[in-house]
Amino acid sequence: MISATLPNKQTIEIDGKKVVRIRDTTFNDGTKANTLVDWSMRSLVMEDSASIAALVKADLPKLAQLHLPGGKPVWFNGEKASGPIFVPSTDLGDGCNSGFEMGNTRILVHESPEDVAKVIKEAGGEVLPLPKGTLLETVAKTVEEWLSSSDEVWR
Repeated sequence: MISATLPNKQTIEIDGKKVVRIRDTTFNDGTKANTLVDWSMRSLVMEDSASIAALVKADLPKLAQLHLPGGKPVWFNGEKASGPIFVPSTDLGDGCNSGFEMGNTRILVHESPEDVAKVIKEAGGEVLPLPKGTLLETVAKTVEEWLSSSDEVWR
């Protein structure tokens, strides 16, 4: 178990083996915490994300790391990931070059589809084939998949 501090100064014990994702908090998280840890629940903690990730890695060796479109790191349970998901450079234009899925959730990342495939493979996740075809075919397929299959998108 990993001890972390909640914004109200109470201590929480996080089971590192159940962690799905770790990232810095954003304005949308609505708190003064520094880190979001998704595990059996969503926990907002005061410790920095790199410190939490280092502690989790001891319990979860398949913890992998990529970077969100803005460049900040995101750590995730690589065994539960599938990808890459191709995102055309003309699609979002905010540093998002690829993505991957964990269940019904998409995580958009800065890395190329090839780099995402490599990280997921090394972590024991499901590597999806890289898309082929013209840009128009790829865009049409990507938009169709995104509209039909995901409940939530994480950034």
